[in-house]
Amino acid sequence: MFIFASNMLLKEIMLVKRITAVLCFFLFPTLCNASLSEGPERDSCFRENASVGEGYDCLAKKKAESAAELDALIMRINKSILANNPGDFNGNEDAGITTGEVFSQRFLNAQTAWKQYRARLCEAVATEINEDAWDYHAYIDQCEITLNKRHGEEIRLMTQPD
Repeated sequence: MFIFASNMLLKEIMLVKRITAVLCFFLFPTLCNASLSEGPERDSCFRENASVGEGYDCLAKKKAESAAELDALIMRINKSILANNPGDFNGNEDAGITTGEVFSQRFLNAQTAWKQYRARLCEAVATEINEDAWDYHAYIDQCEITLNKRHGEEIRLMTQPD
């Protein structure tokens, strides 16, 4: 009985959250920020395709394209890091490694850690709607696309590719 009551309460809370979000959007549109799971890719995929399945395929393709673009940017920046930092690490000739090699290794390790963060955060964001919801994976895909764009902007701030 307790599980049933808590499930009902959870559903009521989710309904109130959705109603509040809709009211906020219409009453105060400039104050409402889009969530990580909302974006133009998700909107266009489900609007422009005849079926939900085609919408999912479209969004999965956009997610793959987004990931490929981010990976290409990471490789361009890494190449730039190696080319623009040829000196000995910490000025030590005996180090046997360049500043660029250390910078590159640390940069690539940070990207691996960031991708793990992205996956976990987007899974957490999608949990808001329930893993059994029809759009659960669409929430994750759009979240990853959104974070890829933002992370690309962060990387571009770090250095410019050659």
